[in-house]
Formats: sequence, structure tokens, C-alpha cells
Amino acid sequence: MRDRERYGNGMEALLRVEHLKKQFHRNSDGTYVLKDISFEMMPGECLGLIGNSGSGKSTIVKILTGITTATKGCIYLEGKQISGKRTQKEIGKKVQMIFQNPKSSLNPKMTIGQNLDDALLYYRKIPKTERKRQCEEILERVHLPVSYLAKYPSQISGGECQRVCIARALLRHPALLICDEATSALDVSVQKEIVDLLKEIQQEEHMAMLFISHDLALVANVCDRILMLSDGEIKKIKCVPDEAQ
Repeated sequence: MRDRERYGNGMEALLRVEHLKKQFHRNSDGTYVLKDISFEMMPGECLGLIGNSGSGKSTIVKILTGITTATKGCIYLEGKQISGKRTQKEIGKKVQMIFQNPKSSLNPKMTIGQNLDDALLYYRKIPKTERKRQCEEILERVHLPVSYLAKYPSQISGGECQRVCIARALLRHPALLICDEATSALDVSVQKEIVDLLKEIQQEEHMAMLFISHDLALVANVCDRILMLSDGEIKKIKCVPDEAQ
């Protein structure tokens, strides 16, 4: 089923990736790590990106978040081109990311409250009392007690750290949330809790989510569609039946 048939013919794509190619300088033989990648994401869609190590998943993420630039091709977010022009900070106003290792994603020398507060201050000036209110509210949103604001990352579990990372991303009200192997470093029981939380938030916020993993069963449980990546190319686009989610 095509994107516009599933989400409505009149709906504009939130994210549009057109003919994306990437070649690193070390590829002296002219080979590309990404070869003509094109896809769309609709507002509120959960899209899975699956592939083995070296398939190009990480390179796509780095380009989408502004860490690196594409050799060729264009990326449009909400109709505006973001490839090759915007800085990481500008892209971060609309695109947020949750990483594989939550402990290393947080500053260990700062409390949970300071980590969240720092995220709020990065983009705009907000009065201290308002920042405190938002931090308390978002922590409760990810089912953690407000008392955790005074704790350090080393004092809480990996699953709780990942909840904090989700909270930090949500503070910026992203249009697109990228989850890069966001559960693979967690225990199996905790993985389900985090996946359930992400699905809950994604549906309630009507936020688009790009879910990246090597685990097909997990992606099929979370996503509306799946892009299967191999050797820098999209080999297959699969729609997930509603009953499979």
C-alpha cells in the first residue's frame, strides 16, 4: 500500500528523502555506501528501517540528523529542504534521536534534572520556574517519579535512563523521533516496557517515528511499514497488517 493511500491522498509527507547517495573519501574505487535511497514518511507514521551491520542504516541516520552530509540527493522535512543547508542545532528543533546506550547518552556528572534542564536551554531561554515545571511534567510522562530529578544516571537502571532520554527528546516537541537500536542494550523484559512506552507516546502525540533495528520481529510489532536495507539499497518496502501490531 502506498503512503498516500494509507494516510490519505491529501496528506503531505512529513519527511521526503530523494535519491540519497553517500560516498566516503576512503571509497577510492567510487563505490557508494548509500545508493539512490528514496522514501517518504507521513505525519504520525511509524516507519521501520531494518538491515544488517554495514547495510547503511547508521549513515542514513547521520544524514537525517545533520551529523554528515549526503554526496547527492535531497531531504525535505515539512516541505523544507534540510540536506546540506541546516546545522545540527536547526535540524534538532524538529528531529530528535534516542540512542542505543542510554547511560552514555546522559552526562554522568549532571543530575537527571540538570540533563533535562540543559536540553531545554539549548534551544531557547525559558524562566527557571517554567523549566522546572516542564522537567517534572515530562518525567511523569515517561512514568518516572519527580524525585528522580535529583538522581544521577549512575543511580538508576539502564531502562530508567532510556526513559529519561525519551523524556529529553520529548521536551523539544519533535515532529520526527528517530530510535536507533533504542532497546537492543536493555534486558528483554525492559525492552518491552520501552517499546510500549514509545508506541503510547507516538500514538498520543501523533508524532512520526523512525524505528531502526536489526530485529525484524520487533520492528513488525511497532511499525506501520518496514524498509529493508541491504548494501546501501532499499531492497523491499513492506506494509505491516494492523493485526500484526
